[in-house]
Amino acid sequence: MSKVRKGGKHVKIVPRLLFDQWTLNDYHIIFSSDTALQALVDTVVSFLKAYHFDGLTLEVWSQYMGDTKEDLYLLVSKMADSLHKEKLKIILVIPPPFYAGKKPGAFDKHDFELLAPVLDGFSLMTYDYSEHGRPGPNAPLQWIKDCVLTLSPEKGKQRSKILMGLNFYG
Repeated sequence: MSKVRKGGKHVKIVPRLLFDQWTLNDYHIIFSSDTALQALVDTVVSFLKAYHFDGLTLEVWSQYMGDTKEDLYLLVSKMADSLHKEKLKIILVIPPPFYAGKKPGAFDKHDFELLAPVLDGFSLMTYDYSEHGRPGPNAPLQWIKDCVLTLSPEKGKQRSKILMGLNFYG
């Protein structure tokens, strides 16, 4: 870490937290107890501070297969509040609002509008032109543009929070 940050420019390091292989029961345990949820948030914040990270890239939206998004809103909001109190950033990884063939995704404009005020950024997954759960070819530029405009039709502060990686493979 110290070698990366040497050289005069401050490099932001925001590691990714992925809830990989969590079961619905794992989420239920966290979401059914304020104490468990706060313990998760406190553990993450303590880890980030201990290793001098600048924030967190949270990838949870695509992994959660629950019935309602309210629990996700609560988790993301609590995480954001706690990170911001410590002057840390939070970026949420989000699936595209629609997939190939206009099949709706798990994250839409309503979700974006609810969470944009509390997050520092969104990492929009538009590397591949895929179907849910099935990778596809490189994403066409028009589809990427349509995904951004679906979430944030107006230019401005909210849209500027959308981060996109571009693939250079294939």
